[in-house]
Formats: sequence, structure tokens, C-alpha cells
Amino acid sequence: MAQAPTQTETPVVHDTLVVGTKITAPFVMERPDGSLHGLTIDLWESIAREEQLLYRLERYPDVPSLVKAVEEGKVDVAAAALSITEDRERRLDFTQPFFVAGLQIATRIEQTGPLGTLKQFFSWQFVQAIGALALVIFVFGFLMWLVERKRNPDHFENSWKGLGSGFWWSAVTMTTVGYGDKAPVSMLGRGVAVVWMFLALIIFSGFTAAITSALTVDRLAEKIDGPEDLRVVRVGTVSGSNTETYLQERRISSILYSTPDEAMEALANEEIDALVYDGPILRYLIHDRYKGELKILPYQLQQFYYGLALPNHSPLRDDFNVRLLQQTASPQWRDWKFRYMGSDID
Repeated sequence: MAQAPTQTETPVVHDTLVVGTKITAPFVMERPDGSLHGLTIDLWESIAREEQLLYRLERYPDVPSLVKAVEEGKVDVAAAALSITEDRERRLDFTQPFFVAGLQIATRIEQTGPLGTLKQFFSWQFVQAIGALALVIFVFGFLMWLVERKRNPDHFENSWKGLGSGFWWSAVTMTTVGYGDKAPVSMLGRGVAVVWMFLALIIFSGFTAAITSALTVDRLAEKIDGPEDLRVVRVGTVSGSNTETYLQERRISSILYSTPDEAMEALANEEIDALVYDGPILRYLIHDRYKGELKILPYQLQQFYYGLALPNHSPLRDDFNVRLLQQTASPQWRDWKFRYMGSDID
């Protein structure tokens, strides 16, 4: 078994290179037959062919275990979506970056016109507001029927029909229409009516505001022009990611999801208004599953770089850097990016 290299030792390179990787679309993905492909895998296979290298792929469940395996010399090179950070650079050697990425914001493509307005009438917030309004009308309509059904049977008869009259009276009184076809005659009934009329002025104004808010809340996602706007919408990201740290440092509340797929589904289902995460991964998921539904806003919150990781002082680094320069300048590299992300732009 290879020993972990010290700062001055040259690590032992296996005759058949051990290449560590981690599934992260679109950089590393699994086919139905179990084989791997993706942007990083395609790039690595091309380098291996040019260098005539023998290798075997080993999968790791997460980034920390992959980084540790490289640091201990168990892995000769890590080919994944591995960002170059200060901490990792102290522990490993990285090649030059092969991909420049950044944190970006994904939002829904909001419908406009009559269909967009109609859709908002079926939002959960709107349904909640209408339901609460109906409940209040029901309570005061029932109270009026209860106190008037014996003293005033002409307007509020002691039956289901009279109960319906109570609801009608409550509704028209709340909206200040007051047709006058139903009116209380008892002192208790008139007392209920006075209380209801004063309360209705306050309640109706509040519910009008709540309904207006429900009809416009989905429009907030279209008003995100920078990081400061993330404070007023529901933001999601992936637990344990660099993005979570970024949002915490800026005191931006976020809803955490286990995987990018879960977070993207939450955005599509309107559980959140914005998803902040690695731009290339967002771009791939939208290209693959959410065309016409979701979009990425055209700016980056924070830039970072992906590279191949090797043990410190690896003799492979210089050769890999030359091959990376050749590959990333080739038309084939642009074709790969377009295939996986629908874009040839980093």
C-alpha cells in the first residue's frame, strides 16, 4: 500500500494509475450499464489516450473522502468536479484549471399575460387567503342565524335554508354592500351585527392585502438583480456545499437540500423562489430536464476553478498541464461543453 507522501517526498505512481472520481453531473455521470461519462471523464480519457496511460477508476461517495485519498497517495489523480480552494491547495497539488465556474442563481421562467395571472389564482397562498376569509364569514353568519332563528324566522328560518341566509348576510355586510333583504331584529342580533361591521372593515382590508400579496409573490423571483435581493425571497441551496457557506457569510437565509436534483425540483415546484449553486451544474440540469421552465440569471456571485488533483510533488503534474492546455483549446472541448450544458461558454 502506498504511504502518504511528506512535503519533500515524491509520491509513488502506480503502474496502473488509480483515478478517483465522484458522481456530479455533468462532470461525472453513470450510464445504465454502470460505465462513467461526463465532461471531466471525457477530458481525462482523452489525456490518458494521448499519454498512453493505463488506469482504473475508483468512485468515492463524497468530496472529503476523495481529497483524503489523494492526500494519502491512495489515488494518483482525482478527476471530478473538484474546485481549487486554499485548504485543498495546501494538502494537494492541482493542475491548472480546466473549467472556470461560479455561483449562479436559477429562477423560474414566469408566465406573463392572462395565463400567468390565472395561474396565480391557483397558488397555495391565494387558496389559504380565500379559505380564511370564508371561515370568518361562516363564523359570523352562523352566529347571526343562531341568535335570530327564533325571533326572526322570516329572515333567518330555523333550517339549513336559514343558515344559508346567515352566510349571505355575513358576506354582504363584510363587503359593505348590505342589500337589506336580511336584517336582525333582536338586541343580541343587532349587537352581533354592530361588532361584525366594525371588525369587517379591519378584516376585509387585511384579507385584501393578503390576497394581493398571494397574487404577486411569485413575481419576486423576477426582481433578483444581485445578492442583496436574495434576502427577500425564498432561497435554496445544497447542504454542505460552498454555496451554503457563501450564503451564511452574507446572512442570507436558505432552505437546504441533500442534492442539486432535489433543490432544482423544489424550485420547479415553487417551494423556493431562487436556487443558488454551481453554475455548470445548474446549467446542465436545466438543459437536461427543465428547458422552458427554469433559467439562470446572467451573472456570477463568486468565481471558482475546477482542476485535476494529485498528491503533493506528483511527477505527473507537468505533463497533465500541457495536455490540459491542448485539450481545452480544442474544438472538441467546446463540443463537449455544448453537449452536456447546451453552452460552449465557461
